[in-house]
Amino acid sequence: MPEPRRIVPDGAVRPGLNLSGSTIAVNRIVVQGAAIDQVAQAAAATAPYFGVTMQAIANNAAGDIQTKGKATIASGAAVAKNVNVMSDATGRAILATATNNVMGRTVTSTSAADQVLEVELCDQPQVAP
Repeated sequence: MPEPRRIVPDGAVRPGLNLSGSTIAVNRIVVQGAAIDQVAQAAAATAPYFGVTMQAIANNAAGDIQTKGKATIASGAAVAKNVNVMSDATGRAILATATNNVMGRTVTSTSAADQVLEVELCDQPQVAP
């Protein structure tokens, strides 16, 4: 399988300040925090997503967050191609279920957790029917 790739349109990268107390891994779904530019690793599928980390972000450091385009996201389980995904409790992509926020639609598939998916991000978080 070829190396997963991102497609990042102009204006699709935002700063993300990690004040969580621990490092946020690369390719993780994040939500906005209380402070300006603050992000936190997504911990629930019901939170509105902000984007995906483009590199690991250490505590008290800033990093790049992709908010549009095709992103690479770590999978939380085996995930099929061409399905809607949401966050698991650790910011990884899993199959979206009813009434949870959809992060995007998969372009590739994975056969197990902690593999990298290509996901076309939603312009705005959407609730799965």
